[in-house]
Amino acid sequence: YDETKDEFSLSSPAQLAGLSYLVRAGKNFQYCTVRLSADIDLSNYKWIPIGTRGVEFKGLFDGGGHTITGMTISSASFYYIGLFGYLYGATVRNLTMAGSDNINLTTIANAQDTAYYLGCVAGYVKNGKIINCHNQCKVSFSVTGNSGSLGGIAGYSEGSVISACSNRGAVTMTGKMGRGGGIVATNNGSSIVSCFNTEDIRVTATGSGSSDAAYAGGIGAYSSGNCSISHCYSTGWIIAKSSAANAYSGGIAGLSEKTTIESCFATGAVSA
Repeated sequence: YDETKDEFSLSSPAQLAGLSYLVRAGKNFQYCTVRLSADIDLSNYKWIPIGTRGVEFKGLFDGGGHTITGMTISSASFYYIGLFGYLYGATVRNLTMAGSDNINLTTIANAQDTAYYLGCVAGYVKNGKIINCHNQCKVSFSVTGNSGSLGGIAGYSEGSVISACSNRGAVTMTGKMGRGGGIVATNNGSSIVSCFNTEDIRVTATGSGSSDAAYAGGIGAYSSGNCSISHCYSTGWIIAKSSAANAYSGGIAGLSEKTTIESCFATGAVSA
């Protein structure tokens, strides 16, 4: 790593893991470009997400049309979970996540945080962009006593743009309160444009409180804060179940508030 440079090329699992290490050590790569120059197989690694809250990735990551396969995340100590844990003002583009039968965190008991954010590309993206990224992995997450937002591309999108992305992996979320979306689970003041989902979305809320609801959507599970969803479609089944509270499911959005949805369609069965 040469800190005098502003462009970096990665071609191996060790180099990609090095990026994660540097970001978590405080190097945010703002104004820098990181490019993949080859497909990368992470099958022999227990992946540590690139960045988390407080030490976010802030640069441009260009996948160059390459594919990352075999990502496994097994630690219960991460709350922002994905290839990237937390993006802030960053752009990720031209990337495919594939090759994992299941990106799975097993049931977490006595979780320390109130919520987990999971997405194959990014757990949380704030004021950023995810463009032309595609997920082909099944993704599941289960947590007892706490909540989770699980999306095929991103867990939580705040003030961001998600464009020309797709999800071809089943999304399964179980938690005290749960949100699951083909593209994004929770969409706050963001735009989702020209995206599609072809797989089933299943969310089960196990909490006993009146707010412990389940939200499932083909594109987004829960949208609020002047969001827009346009030119998107979903063909998967959308299922939301709640033990004690309401369940919201929709072919495009499970529940939307202050959200514009236009030029979208869904063909899969919907139940709640």
